[in-house]
Amino acid sequence: MKKIRTFWFNTLDGCFGIVVGEDDVTGKRKAYCGVVAGDDEEADEARIMRGGSSINAHLLREALNLLEPSDPAVEAGKTHEEVARQRRLRSLSTTETEILRMIAGGASNKEIVEAAHIAEGSVGVHTNRIYKKLKVANRTQAALEWHGLPISFEHD
Repeated sequence: MKKIRTFWFNTLDGCFGIVVGEDDVTGKRKAYCGVVAGDDEEADEARIMRGGSSINAHLLREALNLLEPSDPAVEAGKTHEEVARQRRLRSLSTTETEILRMIAGGASNKEIVEAAHIAEGSVGVHTNRIYKKLKVANRTQAALEWHGLPISFEHD
């Protein structure tokens, strides 16, 4: 099957994907769905096409028309990476989110201590937890993740 489009929906268990494609033999459109881990878009799409449940095209159209793009539980049409990024950000505690917001705004640890009214050691503990949950190595990468920017760059 040749993939035409994929829809990703964030779930508590991973990503729910719907892959729409064209049958190699008949040329007819088909759709399959399944829940995947959400860590490799291409592999997840292949898993769904290989082992997912078939969806009736008419029912798929109706279901997609019912979705509210503003509904925080539904993230239709977003890229696989964006769904995964939002899941990582939602895994942060309220304090961690506030500290990450300050880091992304360029605040130093001293400024975070003053604004959040916590000990400097606590800032380090929270910062390390943020790095672990976001799967980043430093402040710059954490700030890029907060802003939804790519973490890796290609240099000339």
